Amino acid sequence: MRAALRGGGPCARPPVRSNCSQRFPSRFAPDEPCPLLARNVVDLVEARLAAGGSYADPGLVFATSVGTPIRNLRRSWARIKELAGLDVRFHDLRHAHATLLLQANVHPKIVAERLGHSRVELTLNTYSHVLPGLQEEAAAKLDAVLVSNSLATDDRGAPIAARQ
Repeated sequence: MRAALRGGGPCARPPVRSNCSQRFPSRFAPDEPCPLLARNVVDLVEARLAAGGSYADPGLVFATSVGTPIRNLRRSWARIKELAGLDVRFHDLRHAHATLLLQANVHPKIVAERLGHSRVELTLNTYSHVLPGLQEEAAAKLDAVLVSNSLATDDRGAPIAARQ
């Protein structure tokens, strides 16, 4: 955030490290926003109306009461944590995002793209502890395939050899 605000104004972005670091949040956003984000939109509209002509509107999702970028994210996050009764670092939200997606069986490549990881291996190495049941799940799926193939019979009831 700090790097984005130095120099070229509130819309300036620091150069990305790789093409994978370039993310497109609106493309990956759900069709329906969660209730908290929907409430945030209402709050932004109310702030815009209250500020009148002095409201700067660069199209930010999170902004100050006059529409400018939040310049001190640490202080703002501390206030949000206190109001919500949370004890997490801001960066923990990134880990929670990845963990929840992986636990919901979202493909690791998709999670890697959302995180901006250049290689899926980085995501898998970082979050492999989240998926301790993968081996068991893989064994169960293989067992189901083998059992269904071994029980397959032709129209005379004779066993069919395992499919290749």
